[in-house]
Parts: sequence; structure tokens; C-alpha cells
Amino acid sequence: MNIKELRLNKLRREAEQAKNLGIATKFMVSSLKCPEHYESHSELVDLDKAECVYDFETVSDNCSCSLIQILLDTDETPMNKGIIEQAKKMKNQ
Repeated sequence: MNIKELRLNKLRREAEQAKNLGIATKFMVSSLKCPEHYESHSELVDLDKAECVYDFETVSDNCSCSLIQILLDTDETPMNKGIIEQAKKMKNQ
């Protein structure tokens, strides 16, 4: 099993666990050091889009992105906006 498969399995497992607990989540892309996904840094994405970040066919082995699970309120807004704002500031430095 390669690193992309491990990442993708972890991502799916986290999403499934949140769903089983009735917790709404999205994933924040952390990609400051990844030229492939730099523009997506600090973006919130759903599971389908997050799976594209780790797509076996299109993403190189040099991809160094991570996806951070973010809890959402009942109105689909992040419960902790601070982590997203911090990521945006780091991108703009």
C-alpha cells in the first residue's frame, strides 16, 4: 500500500466516523508546500473534493498536502474559524 492509499483510507475512515456520530464535517486543505495544490490552501472541501486531492491517477507522489477535518455547526459553518483564518494568514505571508 502506498502513501496515497494510506492517506485516502484515513480520510474516508475519518469521514465515516464523523457521519456515524452525526457530526457534520468538511476538510481544510493544508498545502503551502505543495505546488500542485497551493491555490487550494485553507479551502474547505467536502469528502468528494478531498478525495480528488489524493487521486491516484492525477496527483504526483511529491504531493505533500494534508487534509484537516473541521467540525461544522448546524448551519454548515466551521465551529472553529480560528484555524482557517490562521491558514489564510500563512498563505498571504
